[in-house]
Formats: sequence, structure tokens, C-alpha cells
Amino acid sequence: MTCSAENRQGCGVAAGDEAEVEVTLDTAPRVPCSRKRWHALSVEGAKKPWTRQRRVADAVAELAGGVGRRPIVTGA
Repeated sequence: MTCSAENRQGCGVAAGDEAEVEVTLDTAPRVPCSRKRWHALSVEGAKKPWTRQRRVADAVAELAGGVGRRPIVTGA
């Protein structure tokens, strides 16, 4: 396992030293880059201030609620 010089110094070990470490699995949910980009482009693409404001509110609500991207609706 590699470790940065800053982390080694903080732990008081040198390169090549053996150390016992405890690793914890981080299972926190993450927002994929593509989803972040989709929300950003949606907001940037708004021409009118109230549309931008609505899209920001929609993005915040979706991200806070864990809701995925809205499905694309094609002709009906």
C-alpha cells in the first residue's frame, strides 16, 4: 500500500517502514461526475433568470432526495 510523504510524516514513519493500519470501507453515496455535469449544464443552459432559478431548485431537490436524472420523454 502506498502512502504520501505528508501522511507518512504525520504518522511518524519513513518510506520502507512496516506499519499496522486499519482500513475502513467508505460506503457513503457519491454523485457521479456525469450527473453533476448534467445538472450544471441544465442550469447553464437556462436563458431566463427564473428558469435558471427553477432548475437550481430542481437540482438541489433531486440531489437532496437521492432522486436520479429525470427520464427522457419522447413523443406520446
